[in-house]
Amino acid sequence: MPKNPDAIPYFRELLTGLKESGCVLCRFEKLTASKFVDNLLWSMVNEVDVREELNRARGFCHEHAWMTERPGGALGVAIMMQGVLKVLLRTFDGHSQSQGERTGWRAIRRKVDEIS
Repeated sequence: MPKNPDAIPYFRELLTGLKESGCVLCRFEKLTASKFVDNLLWSMVNEVDVREELNRARGFCHEHAWMTERPGGALGVAIMMQGVLKVLLRTFDGHSQSQGERTGWRAIRRKVDEIS
């Protein structure tokens, strides 16, 4: 054991995690992502710069999008995904207009705008 284990980041958590079966790093990764999602849904959902970055990223990947499914998180997810959907609809509208196509995206966009 090191002389000062508290000086090593996550040393005690690592020792505890190594006593459990499975990969300790995978477990830490999942726990860290889960804590971030909690923080995002309950503390950062109304932060404009956070939502703008999420909109630019077009939301989350499949794996992390499913991590947002948690008790009490629906409102936070709805607030964040509304912006992402608006960005996607504008992108599709712009593409269909530049291609001279008529699509159902405008109708979907009207519905989204009605509920916003």
